[in-house]
Amino acid sequence: MAESAPPADEELMLRAGRGDAEAFGELVRRHQGAVHGTLVRMLGTAEGAEDLAQEVFLRAWKSAPRYRPDAKFTTWLLTIARNLVGDYITSLEMAGCSITLLKADDEILGYWDAPVKTPGLRWGM
Repeated sequence: MAESAPPADEELMLRAGRGDAEAFGELVRRHQGAVHGTLVRMLGTAEGAEDLAQEVFLRAWKSAPRYRPDAKFTTWLLTIARNLVGDYITSLEMAGCSITLLKADDEILGYWDAPVKTPGLRWGM
């Protein structure tokens, strides 16, 4: 008997929107390394990236009931990450700090298509 393909990200997110925490946990497991890595690349440092990554998934969970698969799930998730980085930078600037983003958006978007393995990296869910 052939194994069935794992559910697509979009299907898992739709299930999460109906309150399926296990489906959402699978999305976190699939994408936590890519989210964290993308945030590190966007910020140019690991400082703050883990907290922002947790916030990305928290916002995704809170938005799950309104999620519509109009685009790839990873595009939607990256949009949340990008918005959070903007908020983070604004808060730093308001505190008198400055930060330079080191990577262009097209490079970051390409990063999402690369396989990312981060053994042991876990966020509490």
